[in-house]
Amino acid sequence: MVEATSYNQKGKKWLQKVFGGINHASKLREVAKNIQTIKEEVDKMNNYQMLREALQHRGPAGRKRMERRLPDVEKDNVVGFDEATAMLIDQLTGKTEDLQVISIIGMGGLGKTTLANKVYNDPIVSHEFSTLAWIYVSSTYSKDKLFLSILKGVTQVTGDMSNMGEDELAEEDQVNLPTAHVGYIPDEFKLLRVYHIQPISFPRFPSEIEQLVHLTYVAFSGDFKTIPAAMSNLWNLQTLIAETSSRTIDIKADIWKMLKLRHLHTNKPSQLHDLVAKKTNDHDSLQTLTTVTPQSCTEGVLGRTPYLKKLGIRGKLATLLEEKGGSLFDNLTTLEQLVTLKLLNDVFPEPPSEFKLQRLPPCNKFPPNLKRLTFADTFLEWEQMHVLGMLPKLEELKLKDNAFTGVRWSLVDGDFPKLKALQIWKTDLVYLVAKADHFPSLQHIVLKDCTKLWEIPSSLGDVKTLQTIKLHQTSRTAADSARKIKQQQQESKLKLDIFPSDL
Repeated sequence: MVEATSYNQKGKKWLQKVFGGINHASKLREVAKNIQTIKEEVDKMNNYQMLREALQHRGPAGRKRMERRLPDVEKDNVVGFDEATAMLIDQLTGKTEDLQVISIIGMGGLGKTTLANKVYNDPIVSHEFSTLAWIYVSSTYSKDKLFLSILKGVTQVTGDMSNMGEDELAEEDQVNLPTAHVGYIPDEFKLLRVYHIQPISFPRFPSEIEQLVHLTYVAFSGDFKTIPAAMSNLWNLQTLIAETSSRTIDIKADIWKMLKLRHLHTNKPSQLHDLVAKKTNDHDSLQTLTTVTPQSCTEGVLGRTPYLKKLGIRGKLATLLEEKGGSLFDNLTTLEQLVTLKLLNDVFPEPPSEFKLQRLPPCNKFPPNLKRLTFADTFLEWEQMHVLGMLPKLEELKLKDNAFTGVRWSLVDGDFPKLKALQIWKTDLVYLVAKADHFPSLQHIVLKDCTKLWEIPSSLGDVKTLQTIKLHQTSRTAADSARKIKQQQQESKLKLDIFPSDL
């Protein structure tokens, strides 16, 4: 090892090589010392194994104590489980009237067995439970072998026991172990209700969850392109959160059969499919769909989700406005319960500026009770803002990443009667022309990366409802105008936040 290190010093200066040669003997001694230490540890392990085997021929109590100890090599380098261990021990030792089953789940190699070992061998657990058994249950198991495994953990197994049948063995997991324990062991995974394994990322879709029909909440991440049809079996599912590194997700699962599903969230555009059976009833539970492709916004999808409250659409948004005897956007009109709508123009790998929206639909085409609206990468002209200003219940408007472009935005009288929050991110806007009357309900203004904006109109200082102004990477003149508005409202509680502070 030392010579190999010296040999790799080809690129070093000659002086370093000289001193490396002088220290050669000391390096040899240091390596030899480390090897000797390792050898002694190995000898200890071998001696421990011999002692353990010898004690196994003694009484059950002595053998139980030894079996509870693990070889040192299994307990080395167990780091990062302290918080999880403490949580599991709290659950195990907490006072409860009913039998509980605690599951540790996840893909192979995450350290489930290591964590279970750490809990099993903790002194608190040993003190709390007079009887402990470590057994393995595979997907295919026989009850007689399972009972024998449990008995080996809690008592001395005799030859007679080995020849007993299931019923006799069951009468024997009652002397030391409540019968209910055995009944739950094979099925406890199937009773799982929550499957939350983010931020762990799977290399594939975790197909094992397809059998867990009692699940009500599922959240996972990975590299997959479809949510398979078998997921339709999860008839109890209420929330499905799936995040992938793929560009899109094809939802092959028939969500129309998942009658309890309330929230479906994906981080990439998901393709939903129309009802297979046209006579199927509306989906009365579904409240959240984020994020779906524009092609998913058909009458067969949105027309059957009357109680949808939150909708996110991501993809080539121009598809929504294409006239083919009516546009896909027209289907949003039926969503009378919708309060949140997000529209993200994603045309990767092409730049969104080459597929900008030419116009917005008339305001009566928008969902009638819309309160929160977000645009991103749509590159609309500021004149189109008048359409949004006419939305009667709009309270929050977020314009992100070149949602609107152009030098000037001049507001029109009567626009935005209910607007409380306005956010503008990354735009080439220079002149904002507005009066206090244009924003009668405005409470919060956020301007981020609006580097060309000349100023915030001083008349906005007269908006009596205004509470906060936040500027992030704007022009110095815009920051100065915000400070003047703050001075105008010295008696109010207006909060001003400018970053960086030296703007």
